[in-house]
Amino acid sequence: MEEGRNIPLIIMLSAGSIISIACIIYKFSLMETLLLVLGTLIVFYILGLIVKKIILSINHDAEERAALLAQEEYEAKQKELAEQEEIATQKVTTADLDENISLE
Repeated sequence: MEEGRNIPLIIMLSAGSIISIACIIYKFSLMETLLLVLGTLIVFYILGLIVKKIILSINHDAEERAALLAQEEYEAKQKELAEQEEIATQKVTTADLDENISLE
């Protein structure tokens, strides 16, 4: 299922219903109402497509940034673990040297 598929439809139908209600309230003729509603539906469908594209672009960028941040955090953890292992290895080596020196 495509993400954001209903955005243009919701925008278009909302605008169409508002225009329809306005035409009924102001007692437009049937032909004027049909033309206004048709024009409104077309214009707001196009606007909905543009809004959908913008929203999906922002969402995609945010997902990329989140993935990059997670990768950086993972790499930092791996580096920290490697440093801790190196320090532990140095301590063991130092302790072995101290034992050798004391034995002599």
